[in-house]
This record gives sequence, structure tokens and C-alpha cells, in this order.
Amino acid sequence: MRILPGLLALVGSIVAAGCGGEGDGQGGPVPEAAGYLASQRPLPPARLYPDTLAPARAAWDDLRPRLDPGPAGDGWATEAVALRAEEALRLVVREVTAERLEGLSGMTGRGFVGSCSLEPQEWSEESADGGLLIRRGTATGPLQREEVAAAFAALLEPFAGRSAEAEVHCVRIDPREQSLFATRMDLRVSGTDGTGRRVQRRAELDLVWRVARKFLLQDIEASRVEEVVEFATTFREATRGLLAGTSLEGTANLQGAIEHTRRMDIQVAASAVALGMHGVGVGDLNGDGLEDLYIARHAGEPNHYFLRTAQGGFADAPEGHGADLLE
Repeated sequence: MRILPGLLALVGSIVAAGCGGEGDGQGGPVPEAAGYLASQRPLPPARLYPDTLAPARAAWDDLRPRLDPGPAGDGWATEAVALRAEEALRLVVREVTAERLEGLSGMTGRGFVGSCSLEPQEWSEESADGGLLIRRGTATGPLQREEVAAAFAALLEPFAGRSAEAEVHCVRIDPREQSLFATRMDLRVSGTDGTGRRVQRRAELDLVWRVARKFLLQDIEASRVEEVVEFATTFREATRGLLAGTSLEGTANLQGAIEHTRRMDIQVAASAVALGMHGVGVGDLNGDGLEDLYIARHAGEPNHYFLRTAQGGFADAPEGHGADLLE
């Protein structure tokens, strides 16, 4: 009950702030508010009541850096280095896939060591089952500073000149002397090669960075690489084909509750979550040995019951099955 007086006071302050004339500088709506509200679109509170909310904004701007000063302000240097290392490898992937190796020329320091190369010279095939070829290897041999860009290009060679998806994570970091930080980076890049096959390369890289006026790669201590090549399609989108000829045929019936109603206001979003969304049950419902589908729809739409056909598709269950419930 102690919350109620506070809410009433807050509402009262907002109402009072909006009682002035338009553009009077005393907290009333700004002149542009009338036209904005006429379109039935919500006007941001900061523009409706600028004088009322300005002190709150100033207080928040003062409080935010004290709550979370960020990697550069909280004294946790390793967090800042980890973020910079991840950004550096993402840059490497972008430059290599775009075939702009000159963009990597300044990433190494003058004292670069290069204890290890990046791409393995020898691979061991682990598996070739199910249309997948998996091979692994560990890189060896020293690497010169001027060879770093070409080494990254060799590591990412399947994706050169093509779009690729990259995930980069710093999974370990150890501070060393003289502004050096040793990191273990998990780099995963996936895309298609020149033959159209799906390829993923995962590299576990032990990299040393020097943090000074510039963030520079100082050494490559280890590189372990796993490559997965897909020779046959593992998964494909078959929803529309399987439901062709049924009552759910068509894109509109496969949309979510919010998209289906073409309304994006908060009330519809909240009610869709509260009253139910899509769900799918799979099982042999009529005892013919084939797996059937039971699809739950959002509020206001009947659930659907589909029987598997001998041709591999689905057909609507006969009327009277009693499963077309409204939830």
C-alpha cells in the first residue's frame, strides 16, 4: 500500500506539467505535439514534457557511469583487452572475406614473434559419415611479421571473396609483463566454398597482444583448427511443401500472432504471450504407423490436426475429430 501514494504523486506531477499552454515554457506540450497526437501515434514523453523530464535525465546521466563505468573505467583491464581482441579478429574476418589483405598490415607490432603459423600443414580426417567430412589439424612452424596477413588468408581461404558468418569469443586471458596479454580465442567462421558446399572452420588460437598507444598482435603461440564440410544437405525448409493442399497452406497461416493480425501495439504483444502462441506435437495419432501433426494456434484460432499421407505430406483430419480446440 505504500506504493499507491507514490504513484498518485507521480501521476499528479505529470498532469500538472501538462496544464500549461502550448509552448509556454512551463511544462506544457510543445507546439508540434498537436499534429503528432492527431495521427494517433504516441509522442515521446521527453518531447511532451521537456521541462519535467530534464532533471530526471540529468540525474540518470550522472548515475549511469557510476553504476557501470564500463571496461575502461572500472579498472578491469582484462575485460577491455578481451573486447578489443574480439573486435580485432572480427576485423580480420571482414578484411579477408572481402579480399582486402592490405587492411591487416598494421595489426602487428615491430617486436612480433610469430612462434606458430595459423593453418595446419597436415590434417587428420576424423569422420566422413552422414554427408559430413570432419578433419582436424594443429599448425606448426614459425611465422614472420610480413606473413601474418597471408596466414590469416590461408586460415580463412574457403570464405575468400564470399559472405561468411563469424563468431569470436575470448575464452581465456592472462596478463603478462610489459603491457602484454595472452588470450585464447575461439573463432568460428561458416559459409559456402567455391563449389557451393557448406563449410565451417573453428580455430582455437593462442594470441598475445601488446596494449600501448595501439592494440597490436605480438605473437601467435598456437593454432588448432577443425573443419567441417557438408557434402549433402543436412536440413532443408520443407514446411510449405508438406502442408500444401491443407487448411494451413499459405504464408499468412504460418505467421505469428502479432504478424497475423498486422498489429504491433503492446496490448496485442502482451495478450499473444499470455494467451498462447504456436506449438507443434508429433506422434502417431490414428494408429497407422505414420507420425502425424497437431499444431496449436494462437488465441482465437482453432488448433489443427493433420494426418501423414503415404506420399510423405499431410492432409487435414476428417471433420468431427474434436481436436480443433480454441485455447
